Amino acid sequence: FARNEAFSRISFRGSTAGPDANYPDSNNVEQFLGELFDASPRSVTLPDFEDKMIPFLSAIVEWTKIIHTIALPTQVDWRATLRQSGINPSNQFNLCNIADAHLIFFLPQNVSVTPFVTWSLQMLSFLLNRCNRKGTYYYATIRDTIIKAVSSIPLICKTILLIDRDRDLERITSLSIIRNSFLHKNAVGPWIVAMLNGPKFAQQRVLQYMQLISKVTFNDLI
Repeated sequence: FARNEAFSRISFRGSTAGPDANYPDSNNVEQFLGELFDASPRSVTLPDFEDKMIPFLSAIVEWTKIIHTIALPTQVDWRATLRQSGINPSNQFNLCNIADAHLIFFLPQNVSVTPFVTWSLQMLSFLLNRCNRKGTYYYATIRDTIIKAVSSIPLICKTILLIDRDRDLERITSLSIIRNSFLHKNAVGPWIVAMLNGPKFAQQRVLQYMQLISKVTFNDLI
């Protein structure tokens, strides 16, 4: 099933429509996904044997990578940034184990979210909603698997918060998969330090992040 995302990927890549666009095939995919989930719930968390990702994750991972490779400076002194913040880089955040630690402190500009990424996040939110309606421990484990997969994407929270258009940011952060991922332990990291030490725009987005998670209610965590 995960590999069949490629059919949708082709049409979305070729589109110049914004993230608010409606695609006639999306309802068909949602209907199929719902039927598949009812018939075999665990199938929506089975990783593809090629990229090892659960369905709908690959487009999001690719998006974050592309955002952080466009106009990337040749070197970002992330150790100096930590020291300026009063943090010892040798023993904080396990940064020594991160091969691309310099990316954490790179703050891309003019970040936009693609229609396919938006759609992928909507489909993952759709699955969370189905798990919540089932209300049993079995479906709770499926839900947790999906949230963990999304929150474990490197730099996902920072990338989302740097989305340039407020309307797009609001649309993405209203999705249940993002609200749940923002509160997952995997979401917290040195990217917060990077944004707080960045330009005013980045600092304001961190404040929005704090406000968002402080207002999350039990009903949001589905």
